[in-house]
Amino acid sequence: EYICNFIMSTLETNLIQPSTGTSLTLGASGDTITIPSGATIANSGTATGFGGDNTPYFHAYRSANTNISDATWTVVVFDAEKQDSAGAFNTSTGIFTVPSGQGGKYYLEHGVRIEASTSQVDRLYTYGESGGGSTQYWGNGALDFRGNAGQGGTVYGSGIITLAAADTAKVNIYADVNAGTPTLMGNAYLTTWFLGYKIIE
Repeated sequence: EYICNFIMSTLETNLIQPSTGTSLTLGASGDTITIPSGATIANSGTATGFGGDNTPYFHAYRSANTNISDATWTVVVFDAEKQDSAGAFNTSTGIFTVPSGQGGKYYLEHGVRIEASTSQVDRLYTYGESGGGSTQYWGNGALDFRGNAGQGGTVYGSGIITLAAADTAKVNIYADVNAGTPTLMGNAYLTTWFLGYKIIE
């Protein structure tokens, strides 16, 4: 066994490899290994522990049509999921909650469709709302048909916001029809949906 101590020295070599069947460790806890400006790390193997992978992420949607109150702000309940990497989306409430240790910047996006089968749609508004230490708003959208009312419409919104662990994100809809009750549309084709993911910084 050989023990070598190099202090403030330069080791120049073309290959460093461990003994067969073992692993190679560079540095110890508390050390800093610096890759200087202009140098390149070229990886042809499997890299772990570097950067991130855009988790957590979720993609929820409304699975079936449901009536909502006319001319009233309503939280959209996305009751089904295509993806939910951390199990952090609640399909009973339509709310995403940031998991422990996963605070950071998030991209959030929604699309909500309203129809009025027995009347006409006058106005549709949506906005994303995130709660926690302070309320944040994102992804505001609007369709205004007054004077030329339509059968239905889809409102989209998206945004990038900073969320801490335990912060929440949800989508609100305001649908105003000139008679009857507005229908929040939903099916497996993702007519009404909400998705998001953490951004790698």
